[in-house]
Amino acid sequence: MKTMQLRKPLNENADNILHQVVRMVRGAEDFPVVLALADMDSNALTRPNNEGKTSVHIAIELGYPALALDLCKKNNWVSGVVDHEGNAPLHALIGKGSSGDIGDTKRQRESSALFDYLVEAYPHALFIRNKQGYLPFVDAVDFTRFSNVKTMWPDIEDRPSCLTMQGLGGQTFLHHVVSHHSAALIWVKRALGAKSVFQDLAGFWKQVAYKVVGLNPDTLFVRSDGVPGCHPGVLPVDLCEDPELRMFLKTRMQAIAPSWDPNCKPTL
Repeated sequence: MKTMQLRKPLNENADNILHQVVRMVRGAEDFPVVLALADMDSNALTRPNNEGKTSVHIAIELGYPALALDLCKKNNWVSGVVDHEGNAPLHALIGKGSSGDIGDTKRQRESSALFDYLVEAYPHALFIRNKQGYLPFVDAVDFTRFSNVKTMWPDIEDRPSCLTMQGLGGQTFLHHVVSHHSAALIWVKRALGAKSVFQDLAGFWKQVAYKVVGLNPDTLFVRSDGVPGCHPGVLPVDLCEDPELRMFLKTRMQAIAPSWDPNCKPTL
């Protein structure tokens, strides 16, 4: 399956912690990683340094299939969002744009056509979309290494296995992943330029990323026995601001910890 290749190092202006995650897990075949990269401010795609392109870079660096650039060029689906180096974020490739696109039926048809292609090309991928049919928070993640999650398309309201980014979104996704993919690293790229609730949500996600898999923000990926890796054993989730979610995480992680594989292979 064709993937784009990085033409230069990751954008130095993007989230440094995210880069550290990439460097730590690159080449780790069995490392169970789920990336939920969400640029909640669509303007991030049009800024001079175009930090939004980090999404596709991360996917490539982690070895996940990424849509070949020539596909979007050939079909002209992402006009205006591919940067001068030929990079484009996965969000843009499948329909993420400004809020004005919500009423743009042509854009929605193009997004649907591309989405149909992705579903066929990546039968084991997980696609996240919201109920409106518009795709503002969409990521394609290859789950083939560690789950049998079905592709979520197109009956999002009728299929209970679908993930729905609704309201704040984060908790819905988090609950599903923690419930069904115990070895998952959950990460959301910071919301570039977002305001108020989105900034709060970005902070919440970063906090969850540290707490769910026991990440130490200073050393990253250090298990309780000191071996580099990820370990959901005794988790310091007390700092999680949501009391209901905090209790959920504690209960869930205490339940799966005894069956955790020390080699960091998923326990499904």
